[in-house]
Amino acid sequence: MQAVVPTASPSALANYIVGTHHALLREELPRIATALRETGQAELYDAWLELAGFLSQHLAKEEEILFPMIEELERSGYSACLAGAMSQMNYEHVAMSSLEERVRQLSMRSSLRTRITALLDDLAVHACLEDDELFPLVRELAGFDGT
Repeated sequence: MQAVVPTASPSALANYIVGTHHALLREELPRIATALRETGQAELYDAWLELAGFLSQHLAKEEEILFPMIEELERSGYSACLAGAMSQMNYEHVAMSSLEERVRQLSMRSSLRTRITALLDDLAVHACLEDDELFPLVRELAGFDGT
């Protein structure tokens, strides 16, 4: 059964992303890090910590800066800096994909491969949901052009 993704408003979609995808990352990133540390897979562990650190900062930017800006846009129509914030998140999604790919490659022979792959697959869905669903909704609401 597939989850119902709200698309009625950008803030509803942002709240869904936080409650579903961000929550999963906050739960699983440290659990997998602990398990990796215990397996002694140093290179994979280091790559995982790099990805986890990047994601920690990225999620904070979304939750503390971007998503509140989206809520403000819906409340007041005010959209200053919103295009730049979305552009930064797009850039970070691209940067994240190289870290993600490195972890995927290093985890090929790991006993934790299934857990790692499941979380990385969810991360890809999460990024696509923002890039392909949320950001276009925000651009339309704000009256931005297609960039």
